[in-house]
Amino acid sequence: MALIAQGQQAPAGAVPHVIHVGYAKAGSSLLQQWFLDHPEITFRQGGLGGFQDIYDLIRTTTHLKQPRCLVTSCEGLSAPRKDAGSINVDYSDMAAKMSARQENACQLLKTLFPNATILIVTRGFKGLMMSSYSQYVRTGGHNDLEDLFDADGDLGCHYDALIALYREAFAGRVTVLPYELLSDDPGAFRTALEQVLGVGGHPFPQHRVNPSLSRIELRWYPRLARFIRRLHLGHRVRTAFVNCAFYNRLALPIRWLDRLFPVEPVTPDCLPTSAMERFRGLAGTLETDPLYRPYADRYLFGPAPADGRPGQ
Repeated sequence: MALIAQGQQAPAGAVPHVIHVGYAKAGSSLLQQWFLDHPEITFRQGGLGGFQDIYDLIRTTTHLKQPRCLVTSCEGLSAPRKDAGSINVDYSDMAAKMSARQENACQLLKTLFPNATILIVTRGFKGLMMSSYSQYVRTGGHNDLEDLFDADGDLGCHYDALIALYREAFAGRVTVLPYELLSDDPGAFRTALEQVLGVGGHPFPQHRVNPSLSRIELRWYPRLARFIRRLHLGHRVRTAFVNCAFYNRLALPIRWLDRLFPVEPVTPDCLPTSAMERFRGLAGTLETDPLYRPYADRYLFGPAPADGRPGQ
């Protein structure tokens, strides 16, 4: 099975360090759970270089056994934002100078970990937008799908640009894999991933990690968010609502509401064609890779929009 850049190995005697930089909504939660469970991988949720902090590193040295592989994983590296790590997201900040932020993140990682291997997992644009909208709704978003994505910009999803950035900084040590392979053939995806990390076999979690909201929930939560905004009840009430949405604690009341007042469910067909066309031509780097060939329609291979690269 061909990979996009298996590349060079870590220096002799060094512990391999793999940095998973994204993308969001491309299986990141499942992969992070797998990193955490794998007996040969040293990984901490929200940690850096495989460790939670310096004290965690010190405790690890008392085991007198060198780690087989270190992993850093955070999808926020592919789309840096000021409120990273918070479920109270400032969406007005999301598109601001994204290409410059991505470059800053890449160069900082290069400075800190010059011999690391980079893992990028992409997702077809329509599936990415639907899953991203679910995450937006779970963090208190109040806009409907049809309105939210009918705007300019590539939302940080210019795959060609990000891949080129990391290939230049980490020459020969960048691997790119499609989320669709993880969904369609988890065994093949895991084999490719284990080759990158240099570890033995270990099964993926059997349960769903960070599931998206249902199509009805995607319609009702924004309506409830708009209702709360109109009442001007203050920050505490909004925070409480965001927590309810994030953990889908209103699923049962929403089912009752929808029986009384049925709404149109949110489906991929709700995505405006104009909104999706902005992504055409932003994944040309992947067009010739055999792993991406079965999913060509999802990545909108073809000429870029006439007005040039979006989001600049």
